[in-house]
Amino acid sequence: MEPIRPCDIPYTLSRVKRPHLKHPAETVSDPEGRFRALPAGAAYIHEQYGYDDQPGDCFSWNGDWHNWRSLPHELLAQVFSFEELLRLWHDSVIMSKLSDWVDEQHPFLRKIAYAHWHYGFTSNWNLLVDHLNALKSLRCDLPDFEVRITHTRTINTAAWSEHIRDLYLDASFGLLLYYKGEHVLTVGFAPSRHGVLVAQVQLRQKKGNRFLYKLPRHYLDIALGILRDAFGDCLWLVTGESTVAAIRRVYGKEPCKLTADDETRISALYSRPLAEFERDSAVAPHKHEGRVYVRLRAKAAVRAA
Repeated sequence: MEPIRPCDIPYTLSRVKRPHLKHPAETVSDPEGRFRALPAGAAYIHEQYGYDDQPGDCFSWNGDWHNWRSLPHELLAQVFSFEELLRLWHDSVIMSKLSDWVDEQHPFLRKIAYAHWHYGFTSNWNLLVDHLNALKSLRCDLPDFEVRITHTRTINTAAWSEHIRDLYLDASFGLLLYYKGEHVLTVGFAPSRHGVLVAQVQLRQKKGNRFLYKLPRHYLDIALGILRDAFGDCLWLVTGESTVAAIRRVYGKEPCKLTADDETRISALYSRPLAEFERDSAVAPHKHEGRVYVRLRAKAAVRAA
C-alpha cells in the first residue's frame, strides 16, 4: 500500500453538541425501532432471539446480553447512514460485529480512535472529527514538496509503518515529507486529548539530503509549521533526553546501536532553538513510551503575554 495523500482521505463527519461528546450514539434516533421496521432486521431478531413456544423475543438494543453489538453490519447498513454507524461504533468500548467491520474496512478512522485512547485515555467524538479534518488539511506549500500520511499497524503506537515496511514510527501517525516524489523526512506524531505530540523528526537518509538546501528553515521548523497549520497551536515536542532513553528502551536486552555521537545529535536536534515557537514550562501529563513532551507556544504569543 502507498502512503495516504491527505486529499484522498474520503471521510466527512460532523460534530455533535457538547452533551453527546462521549456518547454520540445518543444522536441516533430510535435505533431499535428503525431496525425492527426493516423486514430483514425483524426476521433476523426473530430467528436469533425469538421464542419457539411464545410470541416475542429476548432482544433489547442496549441490553446486557442480546443487544445491537451482535447485529451484522450488512443489516445495520440498510437502516443507518454511514455516520450513524460510526457514532454507534465510537460509543461502545465493547467489541461488536460493527467494530469488526470498522477495523477491516476503515482502519484510518480506527487509528485516530486508538491514538486518543493510547495518548490520554479519552473517547470524544468531536475530537475525532477535528483531528480527522486536520489530517485531511496537512500540506506543504513549498515547490516540489508534498505531504503524505502513514500510521503504525493495528493497535501499535511506536512500531513499524503500515505502508512502508522498513520505516519505524515513534508514534501512532507519520507525516511523510516528499521531495520530487521521494520520501525525505518522517515526522512521528500522535493526535491526543492534549494536542499533537511530536515524537520524531527524522531524515529518511543519513547522507545525500540535498533537498535541505531548498528549505527556507531547518527541517524541524518546517515539520512543526506543517503540523501547526493543520492542527492549530496545540503542539508538544519531545525532549532530546527522553528520546534517547526511549530509543534505548526499544532495544530491550539486545545491544543498543546508538553511539555517543548519535545520542548527542538526537538530543541536540530536539533541544535546538526554534524559529516560530518557544518551549513552555508545561509538560504533557501523558508520557507514552517514556517520552516527555513540552508545550510549544508561538513566539508572538509569548511576547504578547
